[in-house]
Amino acid sequence: MAMAFCSALIANPTRAVAVRSFTVDKDREWYSSSSAGLRFSHLLIASIKLMVMLEHLSIYPYVWSSQSEIGLLLWQQTFPRLLTCDIGLPYGAPGDTFTHFCSRHPALTRLRLRSMNKVKSPPSNRVSLSNLVYYDGQAELLPFVIAGGLKAAQIMWHADADIEHIIVALSSLTRPDIPFYSYHEYCDDYCIPIITFVSMHMPQTKTLQMCSLVDFDRLLNRETIDHLLACLPAFLLVSCT
Repeated sequence: MAMAFCSALIANPTRAVAVRSFTVDKDREWYSSSSAGLRFSHLLIASIKLMVMLEHLSIYPYVWSSQSEIGLLLWQQTFPRLLTCDIGLPYGAPGDTFTHFCSRHPALTRLRLRSMNKVKSPPSNRVSLSNLVYYDGQAELLPFVIAGGLKAAQIMWHADADIEHIIVALSSLTRPDIPFYSYHEYCDDYCIPIITFVSMHMPQTKTLQMCSLVDFDRLLNRETIDHLLACLPAFLLVSCT
């Protein structure tokens, strides 16, 4: 149990430097009562501060509030050896929150920043993640990443996105000689534009998955099917759900 682990770590802080991977999923202790939740929050904060040698960090999005001290800690703390992380982008956070976190962790190979919300403002600068092979997060942040070996991406699209600009940016993060996989989640009429621009700018894409979050039936209309068939030679697999 997460609470027991955190308590043991705090009782013997010297063990913290040996921890390389830390994951917190839904924990009953968190939901059992407000007092238990508050205690867990304090334990989690104290233990994360000790685990400076982490290589993997994963915090279930609903375990902590993005406005709480835990949320702020995760986005201000530095883990020098961090390679993979799965944490939520704080609600209403400016784009610089993302780039500042990434600039402190340039060795990241896998980055998952799940959030249903668009960043409050775009980042001021780009950030280099030369080892990044997997990205899971907001579409609007992709133009602010510098990489060259991305192999897969799961992308959340928000309203008013410049789809072609973002797809071109995504392509710049990949290598033309390496097959690419992408999964796209969206709420607007983005299915056909995404397929079109991926077909135009990312011939290295061999697996393309599309997921409408609001209207599943729309993906089955004649126009969408005809467009998929027209673009199909560019892909080995196209999946729409």
